[in-house]
Amino acid sequence: MTESKTSETNLGWVVVTGASRGIGKSICEELLLSGYGVLGISRQSEAFNNTVAELQKIGKFEPFFLDLRDNEASEKFWIELDKSKKISG
Repeated sequence: MTESKTSETNLGWVVVTGASRGIGKSICEELLLSGYGVLGISRQSEAFNNTVAELQKIGKFEPFFLDLRDNEASEKFWIELDKSKKISG
C-alpha cells in the first residue's frame, strides 16, 4: 500500500471497527487514499500501535482503543463523537 499523503481534501469522516489488522485495516487504507478521514476503532492496543503510525502516514486517521462490547464505553464514544460534529446522521 502506498504511504503517501492524500490531498488535504477531506470528503468527511468514516468510523471503521477492527482497524488494527486484516479487512478493517485494508478498508482504512482505501478510505484514506480516497480522501476520507478515518476514525479507527480497535480492541487490540499492541497490534494497533504499529497500524496507527502506518495509517497516519497515508491520511487523517484518529485511533480509538475501544471494546464495543462494553456498553458504557461504547455509549460514551458515540456521545463524544456526536459532540465533535465529525459525523452526522
